[in-house]
Amino acid sequence: MTVSVMASETQRFVEKLEAELLSPITDEVPGFAIVVVVNGEVVLQKTWGVREAGALEPITPFTLFRIASISKTFASAA
Repeated sequence: MTVSVMASETQRFVEKLEAELLSPITDEVPGFAIVVVVNGEVVLQKTWGVREAGALEPITPFTLFRIASISKTFASAA
């Protein structure tokens, strides 16, 4: 697969992800962050919402999240 074909497929994926999954989300909800990395390159990095329900402080690319029950997924994969 050539680099230009891969780049266009990646761009279509990012556009579809943003349009279908992420566009309906508003900044008033408890927040989250998403990063999509393809071949070591960040192709999408976005944040939405606030750090705490009812608060005004927004999620940023530097917001730290608790891993919570997600650690079980990592442990089972290892």
